Amino acid sequence: MNNSPENVRDKVIALVAKTLKERGLAIREGKIHNVLTDIEVTNPRDHDRGRVIFSNQGLLTWDYMPKNFDEAMAGKIANIITTLLTTDITQQVSSKPKSAPRGVDE
Repeated sequence: MNNSPENVRDKVIALVAKTLKERGLAIREGKIHNVLTDIEVTNPRDHDRGRVIFSNQGLLTWDYMPKNFDEAMAGKIANIITTLLTTDITQQVSSKPKSAPRGVDE
């Protein structure tokens, strides 16, 4: 079994894409020489939520600019970033989110 860093990254990005598809999100796969290099994720029922790009190098980008930006929105964005950087993702989590993304199960 090949557990090289490249092989592990390929498996991670493919599994993330599969899981997000199962949750109703739209996935565009970027490939170079038939190798999955990144995925672009959007909510097909709410395009105003922006897009997330996840690469096989571990880069996670959220491309989003709210239409009505204020201090409350700044706080919400700060909360999302804080959660990403302070939550222990190595702990076992449910395979399904507590609630579907806005617009996915409406």
